[in-house]
Amino acid sequence: MSIVLTSIDTTYPEVESAIRNLTQLYDLDVIPSELVLNSFELAEREVAPHLKAENISSADASLQDGKYMLAASFLLRSLATNQGVNLRIQRLGNVQENNNDKPQNLVELANEWYEQAWGRLARFCQETPTDIGATLLVQNESCD
Repeated sequence: MSIVLTSIDTTYPEVESAIRNLTQLYDLDVIPSELVLNSFELAEREVAPHLKAENISSADASLQDGKYMLAASFLLRSLATNQGVNLRIQRLGNVQENNNDKPQNLVELANEWYEQAWGRLARFCQETPTDIGATLLVQNESCD
C-alpha cells in the first residue's frame, strides 16, 4: 500500500491565518510566514501515514482543524526551543507576557495541543502516534 500525500498549497493565506488565529501569534517580524507554513507542512507529513484510505483527500473541517492544531503545536515547540526569541504574546493559553517561565510553558502548551490535535484527528486515522505511545518531546535544557 502506498501513501499519497494530499497536495495542499501552503501559500494559501487561510492556512497561515487559521494557525495564527489559533495561537494568537500575529507578529510577522517575530514569527515569519515561512515558520508558520513549515509547521503546517510538518503536520501534513505527520498525519498522512496515519489516515484511513477514505480520508486521504477529505476536506472535512474537523480534519483541517486537527491539522491546524498539530501545526500550532509544532510552531510552539519551535518557538520554545529557539533561544533568544523575544515573543510578544498577548495571551496564549497559560503563557503570559512577563512570565519568566515562558519556554517551559510553551513546551507544556505544545505537548497539550499535540495530544488534543491527535484526539481530534483520531476518527480519521487508522492509528495515531498517541495510540502507540508517542508524545511530542521537546528538550528545553537551554530554556532554564
